[in-house]
Amino acid sequence: MKTNRIRLLAMAAVGLAAVCASAKPVSAQNAWQGSFTLPNEVHWQGAVLPAGEYTFSMESAASPNKMVVRGKDAAAIIVTIATSTGSKSQPSQLTIERRGDAYFVSEMYSADLGVQFRYSIPAPPKDELLAQNRASTEHILIAELRK
Repeated sequence: MKTNRIRLLAMAAVGLAAVCASAKPVSAQNAWQGSFTLPNEVHWQGAVLPAGEYTFSMESAASPNKMVVRGKDAAAIIVTIATSTGSKSQPSQLTIERRGDAYFVSEMYSADLGVQFRYSIPAPPKDELLAQNRASTEHILIAELRK
């Protein structure tokens, strides 16, 4: 009886070891991940992220796209409103629009995936449209974590 119990425990231990050895690390399961630095506070799909260094991970490039963004002082889950394919010749980057003193993330491009992710930003005030004071746009490079 003791021999059977020991044999059963040994088989369970070998099985558990096999499962653990074949499991992929969490980072290998992400479709896309990397880092970027925000020079200013930005508004991104309802989240407000202060200036600083951030990492991000996206489990799947399939819609709807959900990305987790983490920084020293903030974290957010960002959901994409639309995607499109793009040219892999441009670098991975965030597109940020400045309106007055506020900054908004409008797009994020992945050169690895060849996909442009779009985010909603508020419409400019009427007086801005009448004055033809266009929003300025800047790009922030993304350092992608390669698999």
